[in-house]
Amino acid sequence: MRFSLAVNTRSSVAMIAMIMASVAHAQPTNLGPNAGNKAPQQAPQAALKTNLPVKKIEAGWSMSLGGESFSNEKEQAQTAGLELAGQVRYGLLPQLELKADAGVSLQSGYAQSRFGDNTPRNGLNLREALVQYKPHSRVTLQAGAINQAHLNAPLLVSAQAFPGALERVLLGTKEFNVEFKAQQAVPTSTTMSTQAVEAEQTPTFLAEAITVRAKLGDRVSVNVFGLHYAFRDLPSTVATQSELFGNTVTELTAKRDQFSYEFNGFGYGGGTKVLLARQLAWTLDGQILTNAKAPTSYNQGQLASSGLEIGLPGDIDLKPKGEVFFAESDVAPAYYNGSDRGHNNRTGWAADLSLAFKKAGFAIGGRFVQADLINSSLVQTRQSFVMLRFETLYASF
Repeated sequence: MRFSLAVNTRSSVAMIAMIMASVAHAQPTNLGPNAGNKAPQQAPQAALKTNLPVKKIEAGWSMSLGGESFSNEKEQAQTAGLELAGQVRYGLLPQLELKADAGVSLQSGYAQSRFGDNTPRNGLNLREALVQYKPHSRVTLQAGAINQAHLNAPLLVSAQAFPGALERVLLGTKEFNVEFKAQQAVPTSTTMSTQAVEAEQTPTFLAEAITVRAKLGDRVSVNVFGLHYAFRDLPSTVATQSELFGNTVTELTAKRDQFSYEFNGFGYGGGTKVLLARQLAWTLDGQILTNAKAPTSYNQGQLASSGLEIGLPGDIDLKPKGEVFFAESDVAPAYYNGSDRGHNNRTGWAADLSLAFKKAGFAIGGRFVQADLINSSLVQTRQSFVMLRFETLYASF
């Protein structure tokens, strides 16, 4: 096992300039794909305000320093890095606003890698950039680069930005509500001209979800959800890369592969939060994914986690959490889910710990993941992943 510090730096000043320029020309910024598919969990951050008057801009920034270590029987990587992140919200009209979350990441380290999945990365990092329109208080329409974390399905897709559109409808009250979501997106990838033998169709990622939330008295809140997902026309380069991460792939020609099974499935799950005492809460969450187009023993993923939220003196929050998971080979295209759990054909466990000093304005945390194989593989081996991080909470400027 190796250790590396990874730091991501996000240029909030440059990001604000781009957003302001796009507003001045009355055109949305051209949104590029999110580089990479690894999105480590972050410590709690203060959210920006949601209701903006006309022509009001709000911006926030944070800085983080972290380290990562990745190792298996044939690869290893240790990285350290700095990240400067920025968030911007610009109210154009009472119902219309621009939102962006981006920055710059700088990493340095050592990597011995066959596939380039855990090598140090440097450059711009786009988490989200979109236009949001609310024709009604219950209806939200978004278009742009949409962070896929809103699906809350890490075995399906990690927290990365896909260009597309998202529609939301929220009905009910704070005590009981139902949310409907529908997304039409283009999953990101790049095919070099030397890798393509003909023009490919544009890939799509469609998702529809319903979530029900309820508060049962003052101490218990619960939620349940159902999800449908479908990937279509994924390019050959995604299939080739996904085979290294656990998917079943068929070789068509020397330069072209395709997935052996389609990805059209459903998921369901839920969670609860119980307030055990004034400064102590317990959480329990779980979900199951099933790809209806793949055979049994190839098509399922499961994830369960439980943790505590402990309020300590001095306005300090301590959050330990444990997790168990498994993802069979063809539950989802492995190119798009997280590398910290080893993508597909994996079973394992993870432990997280975060400590937020809210008055001081910073947080520290760490994550450890042990991922074994479900079925033996020529290209996959048992892997370990360790991450440590230090970051400031978001501050306005």
